[in-house]
Amino acid sequence: MKAVNAASRRGCELGPARTGSTPRGPGGSPATLNPAAQGHRFRLCPNQTPLGVWDDMLDVGTRSAYVASWHAARHMTRRKAGLIVNVSSSGAVEHRWHVAYGVGKAALDRLTADTALELRAHGVAVVSVWPGLVLTERTEAARKHLPQLDFASAESQRFTGRAVAALAADPEVMSRSGKAFASRDLAEAYGFRDLDGRLPAGPIHEP
Repeated sequence: MKAVNAASRRGCELGPARTGSTPRGPGGSPATLNPAAQGHRFRLCPNQTPLGVWDDMLDVGTRSAYVASWHAARHMTRRKAGLIVNVSSSGAVEHRWHVAYGVGKAALDRLTADTALELRAHGVAVVSVWPGLVLTERTEAARKHLPQLDFASAESQRFTGRAVAALAADPEVMSRSGKAFASRDLAEAYGFRDLDGRLPAGPIHEP
């Protein structure tokens, strides 16, 4: 499987699953991973959030995934096989951080659903994956400002990567196409764990 970083018109920060090489899917089919995400501000009302945050979420996040999927689909449809994974968030279905964040993630999951519908006849699967709290340099630096988050049950950056690898190796992955899955739920389904052998808590839910 080739993990391809989504192209964007603005500088972006890679999300939990970074670019790199992982095994190909069934029959050596290619796969594309879209992890691009712009760093966001925490818990701000719309009138407190700079208007540029909207552009960051939609330009860097959703547009990047669309551009990468467009390029990947051109190759995958010729091969009649492939997997596209969009790294999204449970913010697609419940409030998380701020308005623009949720709208961007909802758009990303809709991109997954509609792309899956159009590519199904070509044997290409499209899935959204929702990481939980991921231990990155950025979240570690913000830890003292986020006392409501349980860092003890957070996941490593490789956990979602293992979820993507499991999807790519699943000969029945088409049955998951068009849907969104928490990385933790995929771990339970496929039997993998995080680097330290733990099963992380999964998506963050607001109280």
